Amino acid sequence: MPLFLREADVTALLSIEEAFRAQAAGQAANQPRRRVRWPGGALHGMAAGGPGLGYVGRKAYTTVGG
Repeated sequence: MPLFLREADVTALLSIEEAFRAQAAGQAANQPRRRVRWPGGALHGMAAGGPGLGYVGRKAYTTVGG
């Protein structure tokens, strides 16, 4: 079952500095944002994780014109 977290929840668990340090040490990975576009909208997706640190996450959202 997924666990839904707000930005404040994520920040309380891991700081940006800790995340970048883990990435520099090869303990975490960050995927570039990906988009699937269609006329008038898009699906956006981002993923990152630090399996060695015990976390992995994904964010997906849609946008539409108007």
